[in-house]
Amino acid sequence: MYNNQKLKLKMEEQKMTGQESIELIARMINRTRQRLELGRGNIFLFWGYLIIAVTILKWISGYLCYLAGLMPEAGRWLGWMWFLIPLIGCPVTVIQQRKRRQTSRVRSYSDVLSDKLWRFVIYLAIAGLVISFGFFVVGFPIWIIMMLYAFFVIGFATSVQGMIIHEKSLVYGGAFGMIIGGFLTASLIAGLRYLIQTGISPLLIITYIIMFIIPGYIINRKARKVQQS
Repeated sequence: MYNNQKLKLKMEEQKMTGQESIELIARMINRTRQRLELGRGNIFLFWGYLIIAVTILKWISGYLCYLAGLMPEAGRWLGWMWFLIPLIGCPVTVIQQRKRRQTSRVRSYSDVLSDKLWRFVIYLAIAGLVISFGFFVVGFPIWIIMMLYAFFVIGFATSVQGMIIHEKSLVYGGAFGMIIGGFLTASLIAGLRYLIQTGISPLLIITYIIMFIIPGYIINRKARKVQQS
């Protein structure tokens, strides 16, 4: 009888240990998902506002140069203002990623996949900048390549990121960016340079509001609901 009671107690302990393990795994998954949403939401807001701010700054600078009669010569040099985006954004992002890794002990497959995705996007940006700079040196300013990159490449990566974390606003926002990129490419092929010169800045602002700003707020709002529940 004593042996039966001991066996029953052992089975209950094993059952309780299994339940605790499942609960522990569930908590780890929830923490990982919550951390991903908070991090991705904040980083999208940061890059979205940064890109929009630089776009507005360049837009105003171009308009002032036009009023001063410095165009189109000044337009060749205004393209350098786009370098403010990586010069400001990359160091801040690196610092944020280091802080995030120090405070989190668990990295999910989604974390690793997202990091690899955006690292590849950065490599493509570096390649585009090198190509644009090379043509600029020999007298052909083709900064339009980086504009198309901002719509096509980042739009595609944003949609993939949305699929990774199951966030529809990112998927649709990225798709919208690629559609606008297709419209600008068609305008370029059709020779509508005036449309591109006057419309690319407002289209870029609208695109990044839809592609980065709105999803960033949606992701953070969902994360706050998870914390409160």
